[in-house]
Amino acid sequence: MKFKRVVLLSLCSITFSFSDTLGDLGSLVEEVEIKKHEQKEFLKDVFKQRMRTQLMARDALLVATDFQKKKYLGELLENSKLFNDEIKSLFSKKEDISKIVKIVPDYPKRIERLTQTWDTFYKQIKVLSNDSNNEEALAFIISNNVLLLTDIDFILRKYIEFTKSSDTLAKAIQHKQLMLFSQVGMPRAYIQKIIKEKLLINYETKVIENRQNLDITINALDRLLKALREGDKTLGLDGTTEDKILEKLTFADSIWKSLKPLYQKELLSKEEFAMMLTKSEEFIVKYTEVITLSNEKIDQ
Repeated sequence: MKFKRVVLLSLCSITFSFSDTLGDLGSLVEEVEIKKHEQKEFLKDVFKQRMRTQLMARDALLVATDFQKKKYLGELLENSKLFNDEIKSLFSKKEDISKIVKIVPDYPKRIERLTQTWDTFYKQIKVLSNDSNNEEALAFIISNNVLLLTDIDFILRKYIEFTKSSDTLAKAIQHKQLMLFSQVGMPRAYIQKIIKEKLLINYETKVIENRQNLDITINALDRLLKALREGDKTLGLDGTTEDKILEKLTFADSIWKSLKPLYQKELLSKEEFAMMLTKSEEFIVKYTEVITLSNEKIDQ
């Protein structure tokens, strides 16, 4: 009996020990999943920064032209604060950044340039908010918004690319995910960039250059929307066969098709201009549903 009791107690001890190990493993897995989710949410937030660079430039022009000034000034101040907060959050991740610096020597320079550009950009937004006729503030915003866009895009792409797994197969999969994750949100930035370029043409600022920029942006958005459906090797996109994503893309495409003639028209009436802004916002809302579904697919 004693022997049986000892064996039973030993088995119970092993069972509890194994159960504890499973419990610890479960907690560890859960912790990893939570961190992955937090990282993905963080990246989704900071990727909005690309769109905000163009949104802030667009709103600055609308404020300067006195078009629904109260509304767009509120948006300008809100988005500039969000941009500022997210930049601080991104650059506080010093451990991740130090890993990237070893592989991308240019990384600190791009961070420094972005930080310096943004510091002045933010100050000029505040100047413009107090004096909408301040030409110097508006000129700086117009001249530097694309620099902000290219630098934040570079910094974010490298951040995702070099904080991922070092395993060869995992890296190949992650590269595919990176190409989708980094590009699926770009149409929202393109839409704001198009409106900004339309406003610059109407504002008679570097008209020839901005007409060319407008054509390039329209073509880039056309190509990207097609690539998200059908794939594009140069862009590194495979397209999608997911019915739900295709359905949302179809909705967004229909809005884009109605917007494109307005974007391409040389001069717009006040009614057409207001319609362009309304439909652009509608596109953003519908296209955000595409982003949500795509991100869910990436997570699987």
